Amino acid sequence: MPVLSVSAALPPPAPSHRLLVADIGGTHARFAWADRHGQLASHCRTAVASHPDLRTALAQCVPDAGQASALCLGVAGQIDAQGNARSANLRWAVSAPALQQQLGVPTTVINDFQALALGCSPLGADAGTLVHGPAQAAAGDVRLVIGPGTGLGCATVLAGNRVRVLAGEAGQIALAAGNARQAAVIEQLRAVARDGHVSVEQAVSGPGLLAVYRALCTLEGHPPAHDGPEAVSAAALPGSDPLAGEALRLFCQWLGGFAADMAMAVNADSVWLAGGIVPQLAAGLDAHGFNQAFVQRGVLAPWLAQRPVRVIEHGQLALSGAALALG
Repeated sequence: MPVLSVSAALPPPAPSHRLLVADIGGTHARFAWADRHGQLASHCRTAVASHPDLRTALAQCVPDAGQASALCLGVAGQIDAQGNARSANLRWAVSAPALQQQLGVPTTVINDFQALALGCSPLGADAGTLVHGPAQAAAGDVRLVIGPGTGLGCATVLAGNRVRVLAGEAGQIALAAGNARQAAVIEQLRAVARDGHVSVEQAVSGPGLLAVYRALCTLEGHPPAHDGPEAVSAAALPGSDPLAGEALRLFCQWLGGFAADMAMAVNADSVWLAGGIVPQLAAGLDAHGFNQAFVQRGVLAPWLAQRPVRVIEHGQLALSGAALALG
């Protein structure tokens, strides 16, 4: 599948690929032509910050959007019954009724992790890189998909003859402390929270990694040396900055705990980690405390020890899943 640069526009759709699909997160928006089996044609990616709104982004990236037979957008945020998205991480307003009126094309808006989970559903149980547990999942059809990126997404795949996906806003669950250091960091995060609520997403995401690092700097009385999550992780991985390293360890510990809590909540047979951050950390998750935090759940520790956790490169899976949502 050809991948077009951010400045290129998608060509007109082929007769066999007339579904227009999109994956819209807080940082990037991706568009592609697809068929109802989730097979993609050419793909275009653009930075959300480069466009004032979705209408402008569509006009630049997909000038032939009106030729689509249907449109499905996976959008980071909560989606109401009318197809309107509400997101803390996306500045665009996304509305299915407004887009349908604009383009004259049947339009569906779903949660981006619902789209990603649907895209994951055809994958084999051995997809990705195993980072915890046995190579084979326990007998069952419940997969938990979690992904920290600009935000923290979570969805449950119920496989079987008819795949179903349960998406939600689990990233907004309150962040819990497992020790005194974590509690101190949470109190620092609470001090800058608008309403005193500190969500898991506020620590387990790209912006969250930076926020945790800044909180540690405050606790230690050191001025921050890094101004972005990429800089924090780059300094943490070689061990050149102790506070960046601690921030990454806390990130991985909280991710492990969150994954365990959600696995217990939905009785998951396996857990898949996606998103924009985790694939870069796959080799170091265990060393940074993910596995220990994942099984540190009392009487259910043996059960969690048997849950495979795999890291997947989600690539264009959310685009494929958006097409499958229309099938």
